[in-house]
Amino acid sequence: MWTTPCVTALAELEVIEGIDGSFQSDGDLTRAQLCKILCTAPAAGD
Repeated sequence: MWTTPCVTALAELEVIEGIDGSFQSDGDLTRAQLCKILCTAPAAGD
């Protein structure tokens, strides 16, 4: 899957977390989850 390297990198940076040890890529993204991603993701180029 093309998203695997991106998801892995964000998980290593603790920007995203799985649920019970897995990432549910087909699940819905809530506003709160999006806010966490936007607030904790490093800026592009950092």
